[in-house]
Amino acid sequence: MSNVKLSIVTVTYNAENLVEDTIKSIIEQDFSDMEYIVIDGKSTDRTLDIINHYASSIQTIVSEPDRGIFDAMNKALRFVKGEWVYFLNAGDLFASSNVLKSIPWKDLDNKIAFYGDMIYVRGSNEKFSQSRPVSFLHESMPASHQAFFVKSEAAKKIGFDLQYKYASDYNMMLRLITTHGDASFAHIPLTIAKYEAEEGFSSRYPNDVFGEVIAIRSHIKKDIVWYWDLVKYKLKKRLHYKSCR
Repeated sequence: MSNVKLSIVTVTYNAENLVEDTIKSIIEQDFSDMEYIVIDGKSTDRTLDIINHYASSIQTIVSEPDRGIFDAMNKALRFVKGEWVYFLNAGDLFASSNVLKSIPWKDLDNKIAFYGDMIYVRGSNEKFSQSRPVSFLHESMPASHQAFFVKSEAAKKIGFDLQYKYASDYNMMLRLITTHGDASFAHIPLTIAKYEAEEGFSSRYPNDVFGEVIAIRSHIKKDIVWYWDLVKYKLKKRLHYKSCR
């Protein structure tokens, strides 16, 4: 049985300039039915000191070496007690202090996952991004993972496949929607978070993400869209190789 409605996870490593704002964004939410879990990769800067400063508001703190962001996210799933799980990592923020209170939780009881919209932050610039429809999940993520909430039981069963360095979150979502159907996912018209797009993990390696998305989709369906995306990926990779010579 779940003890709380929502488990929020922050994964971090050597993020002393980012982690405090993320922690504050979470603990200042006007929503009490949640637990907060922080998984640190054994930071060597002041990150852990900052985390421990807020220990009274964090139910679980783990600091030990890991094999990257998705390994840390898998580790977090072992501690999750909430009905839903949500990942907001160092550098990312909730869009406002009442995001969680504004979610129509009862209307989403029969869903496996739901997601909202995002604000992408690059330096001092912020840009609203409306997420794509649920059906787009068969091609790629309709929004970044900071917009997604997933039923914890379902997330634990699949986990994050570590063979995918950049798009393991997409692998989880595609497997869920393929298994449970499009109706098991929902998009809600609510701006969820501000995503640090300039320093964000996926944003720094867009074509690597694209390549993994294509590889993941190949296990489900190779249609004309898949083949066209494969061609685009190979062209981009070749152009990048030439520009680096």
